[in-house]
Amino acid sequence: MGPSVQKYGDAALVDGMARFDVRADDENVYVAIDVIDDDVIAGMGMDFVQFDTVGLALIPSPAESSAYNPGTITSFLKAECFAFITSPIDNPQILFQKEFPDVISPLIKVAGQRTATGYVRVFKIPFEWLNEKYGGEWESFRLNVVVNDKDTGKDPVLYSWQPSWTQNIVGTGIFFRRKEESF
Repeated sequence: MGPSVQKYGDAALVDGMARFDVRADDENVYVAIDVIDDDVIAGMGMDFVQFDTVGLALIPSPAESSAYNPGTITSFLKAECFAFITSPIDNPQILFQKEFPDVISPLIKVAGQRTATGYVRVFKIPFEWLNEKYGGEWESFRLNVVVNDKDTGKDPVLYSWQPSWTQNIVGTGIFFRRKEESF
């Protein structure tokens, strides 16, 4: 996999918007997300839409099946679709990972920090986990990046890189593993 940078919106990033990058080494896929936020509200807990969050929706299955998966609660409960959500707290954690370790694997890690313009989060997704969910050596996965922007005194606004998969625009957000050619 090579660099794949995507940016929300137009040329200028504004409050609640983000840009991200997906990279891999020999053992992990990394998704780094730089969130622009002029009013960072950090928190943890069940009512996570009432504070700022950033997350990944991830479907680690062959493109032929992930392309049609609408990412519903049913597919989440069947472990066909995964959501990894975190808040801009000082020591980032993936929400609900401790409460639901069978659904939200403790193998998935997150790190990050606050910045002058908001916050950055980096998710580390081990090949070991991808292979297990894929049912063999992974070749692709479907990804969406979602930002919940909660500003003081305002309703939260949800931004995503791709349209909601419940709209089922087939194949949006599929990343393919690039195999290095040997001569």
